[in-house]
Amino acid sequence: MKPFRSLISRRGLLWAALALVVLDAGAQDAPAAVVSGTCRDIVFDRTTITSPVQFDLLIRVDDAGDVVSVHSLNDVGNRSLLLAVYTAAKSCKYLPAISNGMPTKGDARLLFPVLPPPQVPTNSLTIESLHDCAPTRADYPAQSRKYNKEGTTRVSFEVDNTGKVTAFGVTKSSGFLRLDFAALVKLATCKFKPATAPDGAPIGGSFKVEYIWRLE
Repeated sequence: MKPFRSLISRRGLLWAALALVVLDAGAQDAPAAVVSGTCRDIVFDRTTITSPVQFDLLIRVDDAGDVVSVHSLNDVGNRSLLLAVYTAAKSCKYLPAISNGMPTKGDARLLFPVLPPPQVPTNSLTIESLHDCAPTRADYPAQSRKYNKEGTTRVSFEVDNTGKVTAFGVTKSSGFLRLDFAALVKLATCKFKPATAPDGAPIGGSFKVEYIWRLE
């Protein structure tokens, strides 16, 4: 049978994400303003931060939904980033609060998590032992061989910074449960050498591999 084909590729990581938490808005009267539209991206050099930073903002709007003020409820100690987040928060579209059926001023609560850029590895994940990963004739399920079952199983998996497989799953079935299960069992025995970041630290990631089951 043919050995597996590696499709190893790193999964891209988002540089920034926007999470929204809006204070409770009642069915008829809303004591809090709400976000009614999207916000602009945060314009900031994320290479200057090394760990995630989360902003907890209180946005005060008038009875027309226009921003009156923005306040941070937590101290992140990075003024330039704070100003960039303020600018993004002010760009959001808001609806005013409702009191007695009429629009009025109110507050909205926003959570802005800002992530540093992903580390770009200087090399790729490598397999320490092809013998441990590549399927052999002995790995071919007996029942599948008996009934001439063939196919290709694609598996996605996670590797930590020690090279250990921490999670995996079939993303494209061969069409036969026994072959798919055999692929997972074989992958679980693989040993990997993690990629390396520019600072020399080992890094994990998300990868894919194909197991090609062919009778020869």
